[in-house]
Formats: sequence, structure tokens, C-alpha cells
Amino acid sequence: MAEHGLLQPLQKDLIPNFSNMDPNFTDQVWDPGNIYTICKAWGTTGYVYDTYTITRPMASWQDFLDAAMGEASGRTALLEDPWEVCSIALGAAGEDLNTTDEEKLDACEQVLLDNLAPHVRAYFGAASTGMVQGGLALLQSYNGDARQGMLEMDDPEQWKFVYPTPSANLWMDNWAIATGAPHPDAAHALINHMLSPEVAFEQMDYIGYPVGTKGLEERAEEEGVELPELIFPAQDVLDRLTPSEMNEAQQRRVEIFSSAQARSGA
Repeated sequence: MAEHGLLQPLQKDLIPNFSNMDPNFTDQVWDPGNIYTICKAWGTTGYVYDTYTITRPMASWQDFLDAAMGEASGRTALLEDPWEVCSIALGAAGEDLNTTDEEKLDACEQVLLDNLAPHVRAYFGAASTGMVQGGLALLQSYNGDARQGMLEMDDPEQWKFVYPTPSANLWMDNWAIATGAPHPDAAHALINHMLSPEVAFEQMDYIGYPVGTKGLEERAEEEGVELPELIFPAQDVLDRLTPSEMNEAQQRRVEIFSSAQARSGA
């Protein structure tokens, strides 16, 4: 959008609350220096599993593949997202999740179509939907959606969320102002308001995802927010996450994803 002139640069002097932002969520690869965007919410991707069905320890993407082909066969769900689904096979192989290498993407396709897809029952935009509906034991999931599903279950201890090794997505929704916006001063004022400590906490508590400002985790602990570990990944997890990129392999990922859905009968 910036390259095509669809976003106007932000006036940081109109957003003094930018100083509240956690450095983990500024200066990202898609917008160095936060010229056009500021984090609105962020999260990561992993998986949630039924501990009564899958009783062994789960930690990696390879563990996910093994369980999908084993205990959770026919009871596995994936996200409706090509990059995220491809990251399962790429992550299990220890490859760059943003790779454009054709051979590595071919290998990814083979794993997903031949090994994983035949065992997949459904594709969901939000894993909490599949958890509540029942009948599933293993779901690829965004961390906040897994938390929401757990909070809605009669027995939340039945489910466990995994931040899988070696890596997973660090995704981010962003504030930005469109070129030609009729009230840019008001837009800056809104963004500044949303970054204020009190409003940032209210937003985090409402949507179940952090909004990129400092001090939220400490405040959540003080306020007794449930399952805070599913809102705030530990720093060692953050350090190994990989922001997804829109690159020249995007169409290839879409083709792999579509083929996987067809192989699953979804």
C-alpha cells in the first residue's frame, strides 16, 4: 500500500503515546521506522490439543504432524491461511518459513498433501469455533483464539496450547491512515488515544490479544486476567518468531493450500 501511495506518512508529533510502545513491536521489516504504521494488535500461531487424546508431550511442528497422523487422525483442523498451513511443514523441516526456494516448497507440498491433509477434518478461521463445536483433538490456532476456546470449555484443563519450535508467525494488525483521509488530525488523535495505557489495557482485555504497548503483562497480572500466558508469549518465544512476508512465493503457497484442502475433502 505504501509503495502504491495508498498510505500517508504518520506525524509522530501528533501521536505522543507512541512512546508507550514496546520495542518488540516497532520497527518491523514491513515498515522500518514506523513511517506508515503502528501496531494495533499482535499475536502468534501454534496449536492447541486435547490432552485426554494426546497424552505425550508436544512441543514442535513435527509433534503436530505426528499427532495429526496418529492419535488425532480425522480429528485435526488447520487454519484457513496458506502461509500458516505451509509453515507447519516448513517448520517441521527446520526451513525458513518465508522461503521462496522451489525445491523446499515442493517438499512442503509433498508433506502437506501426502502426510497431513488426508488426516484433516476441517479448516477454520478461528480454532475456538472448532473447540466449542467438539469432535476435534488437534487444532492449528492463533494464541488468543485458543485462549478464548479454553475459557468457553467446561473443562479448560483438557486443552493445552503450544508455541511450537523452531518458529512460527509473529503477525501484527496495524493502524495506518489512508492517503486522502478527510480528517487526518482526528485519525492521529484516535491512534494516540488507543495507545494510552488505560485504553490499551481495555482493548487487550476485550480482544484477548496484546496491542503492543509496554506494561500490559504486569497490569494483566495485577488485574487477575485469566490465562495470561496465552496472551503474552515469553521473551524466548518472541525471539524465535518469524514475521510472515508477502513475497514472490505467495501464489505457490495458495496453490499448495488449495490442493491440501481438496485432498482433505474440505
